[in-house]
This record gives sequence, C-alpha cells and structure tokens, in this order.
Amino acid sequence: SSVSESFISQGCRIDGKVHRSILSPGVVVEEGAEVIDSVIFHDTRIGNGSRVVKAIADKNVTIGNGCILEPGSGDKPNTEFSDHLNTGLILLGNRSVIPEGVSLSGNSLVYPGVTTDDWSTTSLETGGTIKSNSSNPQEM
Repeated sequence: SSVSESFISQGCRIDGKVHRSILSPGVVVEEGAEVIDSVIFHDTRIGNGSRVVKAIADKNVTIGNGCILEPGSGDKPNTEFSDHLNTGLILLGNRSVIPEGVSLSGNSLVYPGVTTDDWSTTSLETGGTIKSNSSNPQEM
C-alpha cells in the first residue's frame, strides 16, 4: 500500500494506493485499487483493481472490483443538476452499489440506495444519472 498527501482516519484498511484524498473511518481500499483527489466517507469499500478519481462517496458505498470512476473530459454537465454538477466530479449516494467492472465519467450521479439490480449498463457517460426505484432525492 501507499499513501501520499492524504488524510486517513483511524480504522481504515489500505492495501492499494491513496493520493491527495480524505478517507473517513472504516474505509477499505483493496489491493490494486487507487483513490486520487477524492473524499470517501465512512465504511465505504473500494474493490480490487478499481480506480477512483475526483469522486465523493457518501457512507456505506460499495465500489466493486475493476471499476473505473474518472472524470474524463467532464465537459457535459449532469442532466439533472447542471448548475451544481458541472466540474467533473462523480457523486455516489449513501448505501449505493457500483457493480464490478462498471465505469463512470465526470459529472455523474448515483442516487442513494442504488443496488446492482438498478444498473442496466456497465458504463455511465459524462453527465449521467442512475436512480433506484426506492431512491428519495431528499436523502442526498
């Protein structure tokens, strides 16, 4: 593991790489995973071989193995929140699950409570949004 220019809370397990990021208690960064320029809240798991760049993950998020979350060009604002989500960030709501091998681009939003059943694609393009039927926008 390696950590540089980051704030790491007690109780984190880092087997991958963390650079210029903030990790809350209970975060797990598995082997081969990278977290760069991101804020990761309590009890979030970042799976083996995943790459997370310029993301904010709320509590209890699961990012599966081999996921790629990177802003890319980030030139297209989010379709629902264009005034607020237009700088390339990737936002992951509380208790959301990103299935193995999924890729997300900049200005993407995953609503709270999204599960593997809510994903009909393995790639969310710039500005995209994934919702769950049980999501409540006020939980964000």
